Amino acid sequence: MNSFIPFLAESLKSTGGKNVHLEHLEDEIFNSGFAGFSKAMNSLRGVVQSLYGNDTVPYDISVKWDGAPAVIVGINPENGKFFVGTKSVFNKTPKINYTNADIDANHPADGLNAKLKLALKYFKTLRINTILQGDLLFDSETRRSETIDGKRYITFQPNTIKYAVDPKSHLGTRIGGAKIGIVFHTEYGGDSMADLRVVKFNPSLEGLAKSKTVWYDNATYRFSRGDGLFTAKDIAHINGQIDDIIREGIGLRTVMNGLAKNTAVVAEIKMYFNGIIRSGRELGDANEFLSFLSAKVDAKRKERKTKVPAKTPTPTLDYVRNNRNQINRLFALHNRVAQIKKYVLGKLGTLSTGFGAFVQKGDKYVATVPEGFVAIDRLSNDAVKLVDRIEFSKANFTISKSWKQ
Repeated sequence: MNSFIPFLAESLKSTGGKNVHLEHLEDEIFNSGFAGFSKAMNSLRGVVQSLYGNDTVPYDISVKWDGAPAVIVGINPENGKFFVGTKSVFNKTPKINYTNADIDANHPADGLNAKLKLALKYFKTLRINTILQGDLLFDSETRRSETIDGKRYITFQPNTIKYAVDPKSHLGTRIGGAKIGIVFHTEYGGDSMADLRVVKFNPSLEGLAKSKTVWYDNATYRFSRGDGLFTAKDIAHINGQIDDIIREGIGLRTVMNGLAKNTAVVAEIKMYFNGIIRSGRELGDANEFLSFLSAKVDAKRKERKTKVPAKTPTPTLDYVRNNRNQINRLFALHNRVAQIKKYVLGKLGTLSTGFGAFVQKGDKYVATVPEGFVAIDRLSNDAVKLVDRIEFSKANFTISKSWKQ
C-alpha cells in the first residue's frame, strides 16, 4: 500500500480551533473513528518519510517541550492591548490579564500568579504583534546551578523533565542571563478572542524583538534531512507494519465510527487507559474494561441515599458488554499503533535538541529523551503528539504542579 489514507481532517473541532489539548496519536482511533485512525497512520507515515529525507511529504516535526504552565500572550484584536493569560483566555468568560491587578483577580494562587506577572513584565518587551501560545520553561527563581553525574549544569524543571545546559556554552550563557524562558509553539489569528483560530503550529519568531531578559525559541526539531535515522530496511519494515495495520483498521471502520459517536464510552476508555498506564502497562482488555465499569456502577449505587434497583439501565456498561469482542479488537489495534509509535520515538530520541534531559528515579536523576514530538500536517494545519506514555504520561499523572491555580 505504502500511501497515505485520504480523509477529511476535522482537527480541533471540539475546541473551535484552539490548541488547548493535543491528543495522543493512537487515541485518535477512539476520538474520531476512522477519520482519527487515518490521521494517526498518515502522521506516522509522514514523520518517518520526512525523517528519511522525503521533502515532498507535507509533515513537520516539532519537539514537545515539557514546560508549564501554558501561556497565551499577545495583542487582543478587540482593543489592541497587550495581554497575558493561561488557557482560561479561551473560557466562555475569558480571563484576560492586562495588568498585575487583573492577574491578582483572575489567578490568586501564588505559583501561577507570580509566573504570569513575570510574563506580563518581560514578554511585553518582545513587541509581539500577534497572539502566541507557549510553555514556560524557567524564570530566575526556578533556574538552578546543579551538578549531575559530576558535571556542572544550569538546570530547570518546569514539570516532569529536568533540563540541563552547559553554563559555558552559548546557549547556557543566554539562558543564564535571562529572567524568563519560554518555547512558543502555536500562533492564533481572528477578529475577536472568541473566534481565535490556529494560524500555524510552530510559527516563525523572526519578527520578535531580541532580548537579553527573555530566552525564547519555537519548537522546531532541528535535524538534517537524511540524518541516517532510518535505513531503507527500516523504512520497508515500518511501511509494511503500517500497511498491515491499515488493512486491519479498514475492516474495523464501522466499529470505530460507532464507538466514536458514543462519547460516554470514549471518556471511560480514556480513564481506563490512564489507569493502566499508571500501573506501567499499555495494552487494554475488554473484559478488564468491563470490570472497571462495573466497579464504578457499583460504587455509584452505594453512594446514593435511595437504593437503585439492580436492573436500572446502564447505557455505557451495556454498550461495552454488547460489543466487547469488537472493542477488544480496537484495543489490540490501538496497541499496535502505539508500538510503531514507540519504535519511531526511539529513533527520534537519538538526535540531540541541544539540551540535556533527566528524570528522577528514586534519589537519582537518569538521562532521558525529550518528552515527545508533535507531527504537524502542513496541508490541514493539524497536529498530534507522539509521547512515550509509560515514561512520561505516568509521571505526569502524579507530579506536583505548584503553578496550577
